[in-house]
Amino acid sequence: RCYYMYRNALYLQHKYKNSEVAFVRALGKTVKATLWRNLFYGGNVAERIRYILLAGKDFRNNRMGKFG
Repeated sequence: RCYYMYRNALYLQHKYKNSEVAFVRALGKTVKATLWRNLFYGGNVAERIRYILLAGKDFRNNRMGKFG
């Protein structure tokens, strides 16, 4: 779940970076807060961090399909 949330948020930020500044800022704050809560209150922190980093890598490599 963290993987998809972060990767899709990066995509939306990239897509709307020039048009909807308020939307991009609000999205960034919301996603960061949600990921932060998931990391520290959801358990298995190392695995969640690994998936978040993988989401960033997949976004940079334009892999937007199903995980796996």
